[in-house]
Amino acid sequence: MPVILDPEGNEGRYLDKIAGSLAGKRVLEIGCGEGRLSWDLARKADYLVAIDPDADDIAAAQAAIPLELAGKIEFQTTSLEQFSSPYPFDTAVLSWSF
Repeated sequence: MPVILDPEGNEGRYLDKIAGSLAGKRVLEIGCGEGRLSWDLARKADYLVAIDPDADDIAAAQAAIPLELAGKIEFQTTSLEQFSSPYPFDTAVLSWSF
């Protein structure tokens, strides 16, 4: 039997409630894994940088980028401790990351 993560869509609703509108914002997603939440965040934000230290997860996320989001999302294989960006972010999101 396949595992369906968050079948009720609660994560997205609560992220919206906590983070507020992401429209026009640069967002950093920490611990993006295979991009499960990245697509929703990228649709709402101006630009999303999604990081994860697992190279296999980042490769899977990059391979699955929806065409309409290709210019709005950037995946990087890195930990938060090693991450660096010349640009500031308006919002940072951590979901199920530790």
